[in-house]
Amino acid sequence: METIRTTPIRTSCAERRGSGRRPSFSSLRIVLYAAILFLILGRGESLAQGVGISETSITPDTWSILELRSTLRGFLAPRMTTAERTTLGSKPPAQGMLVYDTNVKSFFYYDGAWIAIPGGTSILGVANGGTGLSSITANNLLYGAGTSAASLLATGATTGAVLMNTASGAPSWSLLGALPSTAGVLLVANGGTGLSSITANNLLYGNGTGAASLLAPGATTGALLMNTASGAPSWSLLSALPSTAGALPATNGGTGVANNAASTLTISGNYATTLTITGITGVTLPTSGTLATIGVLIAVQVFTADGTYTPTGNIKSFVVYAIGGGGGGGGCPNTNGATGAGGGAGGTAIAVYTNPLGSYSYTIGALGAGVSNANGGTGGNTTFDVLTANGGVGGTVGNATTFQPRAGGTGGTATGGNMNLQGMTGGAGVRLAATAGYGLAGTGGSTLFGSGGPGCATGVAGNGSAGTGYGSGGGGSIGNTARAGGNGTAGVVIVFEYK
Repeated sequence: METIRTTPIRTSCAERRGSGRRPSFSSLRIVLYAAILFLILGRGESLAQGVGISETSITPDTWSILELRSTLRGFLAPRMTTAERTTLGSKPPAQGMLVYDTNVKSFFYYDGAWIAIPGGTSILGVANGGTGLSSITANNLLYGAGTSAASLLATGATTGAVLMNTASGAPSWSLLGALPSTAGVLLVANGGTGLSSITANNLLYGNGTGAASLLAPGATTGALLMNTASGAPSWSLLSALPSTAGALPATNGGTGVANNAASTLTISGNYATTLTITGITGVTLPTSGTLATIGVLIAVQVFTADGTYTPTGNIKSFVVYAIGGGGGGGGCPNTNGATGAGGGAGGTAIAVYTNPLGSYSYTIGALGAGVSNANGGTGGNTTFDVLTANGGVGGTVGNATTFQPRAGGTGGTATGGNMNLQGMTGGAGVRLAATAGYGLAGTGGSTLFGSGGPGCATGVAGNGSAGTGYGSGGGGSIGNTARAGGNGTAGVVIVFEYK
């Protein structure tokens, strides 16, 4: 392989001026022609290796037809404008043609169309397979703008927004609730209803893959929704329900009987109110069980003073509630913020008497009084026959020196009944600050028939409130001076008579 070695011809300005004529290049032409003839007529192996051009002697790459190597000069490709490039030649250029476009500052090669070779700071245009953009904002979407640079769509302002087509054709974000009617209707198969509107108050029900069906409101207030033979829902009044609807059980307020026309009516379950049977003769009540023992409630007697109870004639049984007196609320000393506790409620004894005979004596427990600057008084005991319901203990007086809570009065106990309930303990009194009225006064304990008195309100110094009803405890006081707790309420005996 022969190497064409190029050496720059240097001629000084003085030599050119001294000669009086321009230098001749004929000698260069002779050398060039000789080199070309040598390459053509020379050794055969040089044709097989290709040509190397360099300022120094090189051996070209074996598989290169032409290798240019220099550390002093670069390769200068043909340069032309965009217009010149796109109209190059009378027919399409050969594939692989390489030029430099001086308008867009980029190399282009031809492969059925001119394709830019991006590099440096040049931006590849849309016409050459690029975006025409030098940067793309994070999370933005790109969409076409003809041969101009691609357009960007910023992220939606709301999470869950969907991409939709606009009238101009450009994409845009939209919430489902803001989609125009032209977006169509979401089909059932895609999780929608298949309906473009739903009449007010109508119910929706399934229709397979078809649009959901609508059921208009019932014509009558109180109508119930029932299943029909076809499976579709329908409105019906209770009186129009078919027999296939079954019978309403006693636990839901019915009789549990599907047809009571027979001579024998069987009733099961527990009834809290009077059971009235009409249109049937010869009703025989059972001789055993709860209905036979308790019977029908005919009277309630309330006793608030000591005495003797004589059952009303012809009753089968009675139930008695004996409740002790409620304890008084705790008072407080002449100390800012001292807070009394609530009084305890009286105990409750409950007993059932069947087939009563004779009379029964009873005593009523007195109320526990609230006392200024002292513990509340303990309620009195209530008795009935063998029943005893003890009174509730009074609430503790408010603390004059520390902020330790004061215990509420203990509820009274009970004995002798089928059921014996201890009374509710009164609420504790808590001093919050050494400031007038700043405490949490205890509330009195409550009973089945009475509510405990509330303690004095925080921030307002004063006496505790009295309980209400029967056997409840009084509320505690809060001090800025010596104060009294609220009174408890007296006990009671209540008798429910049945026949």
